Amino acid sequence: MFIKYLVIVLVLLPFEALSCIPTDGTKVNMTGTIEMSEINIKGKIKKFKSIKLKHDQCFKPDRVFLDTVLYLDVLQLVVPSTISLNLGQQYVLNGEALHWHTKHHYTKVLFSVSSVKTLTNK
Repeated sequence: MFIKYLVIVLVLLPFEALSCIPTDGTKVNMTGTIEMSEINIKGKIKKFKSIKLKHDQCFKPDRVFLDTVLYLDVLQLVVPSTISLNLGQQYVLNGEALHWHTKHHYTKVLFSVSSVKTLTNK
């Protein structure tokens, strides 16, 4: 019985999605450097705080807005007012990766921060 369900899952998901970061509310860690990113929208520059990852990360599809995996190295951050992140500082962020759904989301995956660990910059 288990094999039957495993075969169904493997048929429905691309193979590479099995090793990708979940975008379903599962808590994960992201390591990188905090930066201020910019995007030009209809001639207006929008700035947003982001994390620059050391290399591209694979993110699972959400099956609502996107059916394929994404490879990204910059994520827009959603940070509660109780957490302070310094530009240029390296952190391990714990939180949830979520696919973008509104015009205020500037990267295809957002990262909603729950907690942080500051790393020593070298």
